[in-house]
Amino acid sequence: MPLLKTNLNKNKIWEEKFKNSNHLRIGLSWSGNPLHKNNHNRSMSLDDFSELISLPFEFYSLQKDVPHEDLEILNKSKIIDHQNSLN
Repeated sequence: MPLLKTNLNKNKIWEEKFKNSNHLRIGLSWSGNPLHKNNHNRSMSLDDFSELISLPFEFYSLQKDVPHEDLEILNKSKIIDHQNSLN
């Protein structure tokens, strides 16, 4: 019995986004709600991933709300941003 159920129409949309990829794909989400009382222990800067993203894999941002201080790093990186596809 599957633990997660997905919408088949949405599955097809995401399959199209990844269909030409032969690389290991890694999704990243690095920052939580800044108003959370324990956010300093739950979040990190995207810059903290710099060594990781230098590896020969495909990286995808699954960060729903990218912190302002991480936008420039994200835009200059090889990370593929899906922020506008997430809700």
